[in-house]
Parts: sequence; C-alpha cells; structure tokens
Amino acid sequence: MVASHLTMAALLLVAGARGDLVLTPDTMAQHGFSIACRFIDHTITEGTKPTRPTGLVLVQVSFDAEKGQAINKIESATLVVRDGDTVLLSVPVLASSYPKGKGIRFVQFSIHKDMLPKAQLVLDEGGQGWPVSFRIDLNAFYKAK
Repeated sequence: MVASHLTMAALLLVAGARGDLVLTPDTMAQHGFSIACRFIDHTITEGTKPTRPTGLVLVQVSFDAEKGQAINKIESATLVVRDGDTVLLSVPVLASSYPKGKGIRFVQFSIHKDMLPKAQLVLDEGGQGWPVSFRIDLNAFYKAK
C-alpha cells in the first residue's frame, strides 16, 4: 500500500515537472508556439466618447498554427488566477478552433486589470501518456505591448 502511494506521488511529481512550461514573448517560439496578445481597456461611454475606465481589460489571444504548430495538439484552455500556490480562480475558456479540429485559433475574455499579474492562460494537450500543459504568462505579454 505504501509503495503504491509512493509510486503515485512520484508520477505526479514527474507529470507536474513535465507540465510546467511557461510561455512568454521570449519563450513561446522555443516551445513551438506563435502567440499574439491584445489588451483593450473597457470604458464606460456617455454619448459618443469614452469617459471613464471600468478597471476591466479585454484580453484577446490568437495563435498562428503555421508559424507555431504546437497549438495543433492543444485541446482546451483554462484561465487560472493564482496567489502564490493558492488558486483563486480556474475557469474553462471557450476557444475558437481551426478547421478540422486542429488546435485553438483564438481565445477572448475579460479580467480586472489588477488580476493580470496573477493570471495565466493554461493550454492543455489532449491524448494519452504524458500530455503537457503550457502556461501563457499574460502579464509578460501585457508588459511587452
């Protein structure tokens, strides 16, 4: 019984280490991704002019499957907000796919600007064996804009 728990713990550690790949503007290409992020401040409009910000940011993440083919293996996306090791929020994100079900093409959601430094878009591969999770560091893309 103890041996089976130790084996399971070892497997989880290996899986966690394998799935801990962070994507930033500097690291995305080495992991086979081409990612573009766009951040648009939400504002309240009175008449024809935006008058005041709401604190929310529209985040648009798009993937180029020709320049970064790793996206073809991705089956799901989840918005995760953490404070250290504590997960504050984990929400599946609806993503539009390329034709013929080959990977994700575009993801869009809104988040409060104060949460961006703690937010990551987690991309999960499908399949059997040891699927990998990639974490897009949204704040790194926000700072690079």
